Amino acid sequence: MKQLIPFARKRRQWLRAWSAAYRTTGAERARFLRKLRRLAHTFRAAFAVPQWARVTAALAALALAPNAAEAQVFAAPNNAAFGLNTLSANTVVLPSFVDMDNDGDLDLMACDLYGSGVYFVPNTGTAAVPAFGLPQPSPFGLSDTTMFYSGFSDLDNDGDIDVLAYKFDYYATDNGFHYYQNTGSATAPAFGTPAYNPFGLNGASPATLLSIGRFADMDNDGDDDYLAMNFYTTGFRYYQNTGTATAPQFAAPVINPFGLTTVGLGDVSFVEVGDIDLDGDLDVIAGEYDYGNWNVYINGGTAAAPSFAAPLVNPFGLTAGGEFPLSDLVDLDDDGDLDLLAFNYNGDAKYYQNNDPSASVDEVTTLVGLAPNPAKDRFSVDLGTATDWSVVVLNTAGQEVFRTELRGESRLDVAASQWPAGLYTVRAQSDAGMQTGQVVVQP
Repeated sequence: MKQLIPFARKRRQWLRAWSAAYRTTGAERARFLRKLRRLAHTFRAAFAVPQWARVTAALAALALAPNAAEAQVFAAPNNAAFGLNTLSANTVVLPSFVDMDNDGDLDLMACDLYGSGVYFVPNTGTAAVPAFGLPQPSPFGLSDTTMFYSGFSDLDNDGDIDVLAYKFDYYATDNGFHYYQNTGSATAPAFGTPAYNPFGLNGASPATLLSIGRFADMDNDGDDDYLAMNFYTTGFRYYQNTGTATAPQFAAPVINPFGLTTVGLGDVSFVEVGDIDLDGDLDVIAGEYDYGNWNVYINGGTAAAPSFAAPLVNPFGLTAGGEFPLSDLVDLDDDGDLDLLAFNYNGDAKYYQNNDPSASVDEVTTLVGLAPNPAKDRFSVDLGTATDWSVVVLNTAGQEVFRTELRGESRLDVAASQWPAGLYTVRAQSDAGMQTGQVVVQP
């Protein structure tokens, strides 16, 4: 979903990366520059046009930095994450993580798709170590149990969170989009009577049946667009915001935009948006209805002009989420990369923690001793010091293709002639810490 991450957290990550970029050189500096580029993308909506112009000028040097994709490594799922599995017993829950009380960490807005409404589950822990309290039903005046609350964003750019919901009731006459403007504050939200089909949206049309989606700046123009999944008639729906960050106006939906396809997903699915491969543009993920496989659509275009190839199924170490997984793609451990949390039909709250070491600025040292790079039949790994190392090589699916242990040695030759061409992540772990790098293997 659109990353409604508290500004203070992003500011801390930005300052650490900015400082590190100026202390380092070569591949190490390039890594921090890539992180700054990604953070700039998430910061954009927080700035007025003159402010953003100054930020853009300050980042002019990033144009010279490489923009390579990076493999993610998701851990095996925790099937009872944070104690939240009690929320979804005998029901189906769509999670949305957002800082609803403006205290610097992410809370949970849990929407029950079987009709008992939405619940506010406050984070009583921290940004890095969440702990969730008791669910509060019908919070902040959101009391309609026929609403699918899924769009959380500051749509009027006034500093607090507004809500876009979709209503579908076989016996109702007001099916469609409903906009709840926050008339309270960032710390104490309050929502009154919703506006029906606002900003040019038309959810009453049969072609938009159950268009439940997420906000994301799909065209990188500084305002929120809306990407939805259309139930039963299947298909992605892209509502481009042709207005502004302060006064949104949405165009008629485009069906299966940017090359997206729902083949294999089944009749019912949800969509998530985020920079999954950490290359500065937005990717898309959706879970299969029947088997829970994760379909990841990597953006091969640009941030402003997305273009999606056929989906990768369960890449980066992801495993099936169970029947009818409803998810949110969000940084739950405050380490700078996107994790995945999903509720499924069986009541599991599956947490896939992203353990990609290259996304955090404080955890690892970049492995610069990879040569030749690109490589053909073999490459060497130079760790710089003679000590005990465990070395692992992972492909883009997060699968281990090589492992060895070094004892009192600092250099390793790796044969890669039998590997498929592609990008590989090399991770070396010792008592002194971790080094990580990437090597391209050519045919």
